[in-house]
Amino acid sequence: MLVRTRKLATIAAVAALSALSLAVPATAETTPSSFNAEQLGELHANMDDLGIDAQTQEALIDKLESGETVDALDPAAVPVSTIQDDTAKFESEIRVYEDGSRARSSVENPKSSAGGISPQSITQCKTSTFSGGSHLSNCLIKIEVITHTAQFRASYTLVNGGNSYISSAYNWGCVGLGCTIETTGIVKKTADLNGPAKASMRVRIAAGPFATTGYAQLFVKGAKAWTN
Repeated sequence: MLVRTRKLATIAAVAALSALSLAVPATAETTPSSFNAEQLGELHANMDDLGIDAQTQEALIDKLESGETVDALDPAAVPVSTIQDDTAKFESEIRVYEDGSRARSSVENPKSSAGGISPQSITQCKTSTFSGGSHLSNCLIKIEVITHTAQFRASYTLVNGGNSYISSAYNWGCVGLGCTIETTGIVKKTADLNGPAKASMRVRIAAGPFATTGYAQLFVKGAKAWTN
């Protein structure tokens, strides 16, 4: 009878262990990321700042890891919506694309100076007006995408109904996923009937399997200045 009891107990124990093993879910396999921890942290921080939700962030990182370009970096992509994101310092617009990626373009708001052109030693964007327009000096132009931030400073003149122009562009910079500057300069100094004046910086972004080209650009025409 003792032997039988032990045998039954053993059978019961084995059955219990089997049931327990069936009840424990299988551990999901994880695929190693092509980006290191620092790069992933930077991507998530950029996307948080642009207001991208967690689920979309993971989908965009998957897209980058497959070597694809997100829509916000595709010159042919058209945003599905825009969000005005102005602050006291910047006039900004966030462009939202079909895949959920976003880009914020910003032009620094100037502070008025008392008559005449602002001195070259200033450290922030300033403006002075004249009959028919305004001079803007040392203004920061900034483009923020999920992969990088590119920026430069420019001085330009807006002429109401006339030929606005860019005087200078300088202090070019880019930070992000292996971001390097390829070309910089004033592409077109003065606006005309064929289009606006233009200053441009082309950058290369590369990390893991992902590599693409990005731009930070300033356009001026008439009484308006804007970015790409």
